[in-house]
Amino acid sequence: MLLGDDKCSFYRDAIAIFRKVGKLAFVGVTLQLMSTKGMPMLVYCLAACPLNTTQLSSIDFGINRFFC
Repeated sequence: MLLGDDKCSFYRDAIAIFRKVGKLAFVGVTLQLMSTKGMPMLVYCLAACPLNTTQLSSIDFGINRFFC
C-alpha cells in the first residue's frame, strides 16, 4: 500500500486549493473543495486494505491538521 504517496497527494491538493483561493474564499468554500477534491485522494480504497494503528493515526493526523 502506498500510504505515503496518498498523504503526499492529499497535502499537494490542500496546498493547491489554498494557493488558488487564498484568503478570498469563505471557509465553507475551502472546506467543501477539500472534502470533494482532497479527501478522496487520501481515503481511496482504504476499505480494501487492512491498516494498523500507526497507519490509521497517520491518516487521522493529516485530516485533523488540515481541518484545524
